[in-house]
Amino acid sequence: MPENYNPYVVDLVMAVATGEAVQAARDVLLTDGIPAGPSAGAALYAARQLLERGKSRSALCIFQSRQIYA
Repeated sequence: MPENYNPYVVDLVMAVATGEAVQAARDVLLTDGIPAGPSAGAALYAARQLLERGKSRSALCIFQSRQIYA
């Protein structure tokens, strides 16, 4: 864990499989044109699960987009 991790401010921790994270990253690239890596895909997947399960009414994911070199 990073030194700045504070478990007292964390509401929920979700495990996301690598395949689900990669697929969510691909989805955001195809639907929104945002290049994202697997860690961003994991955040997006978890947010989607919270919304679909009714655990949250809104979700915000902030992540650094992945650079693509041509």
